[in-house]
Amino acid sequence: MIWQVGGVKRVLDPKMAVPDRVLVLLYATPGAVDVNELRRWTEYKNPSRFREEVLQTLHEATLIHHDTVLGIATISPLGEREVEARLLTELMIGA
Repeated sequence: MIWQVGGVKRVLDPKMAVPDRVLVLLYATPGAVDVNELRRWTEYKNPSRFREEVLQTLHEATLIHHDTVLGIATISPLGEREVEARLLTELMIGA
């Protein structure tokens, strides 16, 4: 599901929505991830919209913790369950 080339991680499902990509990338990466790096991995073009629309929405749903002061994001236990219950299942069914 995740391919790492150099220092860049890629989600191998090109149809996956950006919020789901964020969850999968955070799930596959131990600890906190720099928001700019995470945006680069998802190839989302607009930095402010990425923070305000994607990360803030996931944060409000308590799927991630988005620390706006430090500029990092971390998946929550609820987000981990979401990946395991829905996203990994969808990938296995679609495979």
